[in-house]
Amino acid sequence: MTDDPVSEYKADWRRQDVEVEAIRQRLHRRRMLGYLNFAAGFVGSLLALATGVGYAVIAWKKRDVLFGLSALTLLIAYPPLALGAFRARRLSMIWTDRTPEGTLRYALAQSRSIDKVLRFEYWGGVVLFCFVGVVWACVLTGLVSDRYPRALLAFMSVIWILAATAMLLWVKWRSRRNVREWDNCRELLAKFEEAGRIESK
Repeated sequence: MTDDPVSEYKADWRRQDVEVEAIRQRLHRRRMLGYLNFAAGFVGSLLALATGVGYAVIAWKKRDVLFGLSALTLLIAYPPLALGAFRARRLSMIWTDRTPEGTLRYALAQSRSIDKVLRFEYWGGVVLFCFVGVVWACVLTGLVSDRYPRALLAFMSVIWILAATAMLLWVKWRSRRNVREWDNCRELLAKFEEAGRIESK
């Protein structure tokens, strides 16, 4: 231990550079992945929109409730979720300040963005669960045509439920990791800010 607390705190501040550099590298990789996710989400949304329109046309021509429910889900429920996720991802890509403090502030902004995206993904899973419930309510009340065997509907329902469950489990796991990253960055940023105040004295 040194008798000069200011010098010791400055040395501790410099030691944080190693952690900040690790965060910077992780942010760079995540940012590149973010561009890919943004592009994939955009293409997926266009496909979902086109599929929804196609389902709507089939539902109108054949008076088919199942295709109508699918069209409503794709055209009404998912576009707001996709738009919200797009906006959150787009804002998280703006990284202008590459200094250690700027990197930490960007990491915090990206954590907030990830939190928003995860919320949209959570509601996407909930919508899929609701879709399965509504489909079976229509099956049991006789609104869905007998041309669809119940075994086929049960098989498709299992796939939809597994997809929704996987989505919700992913959101839960990623949210916990995101909270840890947020806390770590907040702690580092607090140290930098405190060291900066001491250095300026």
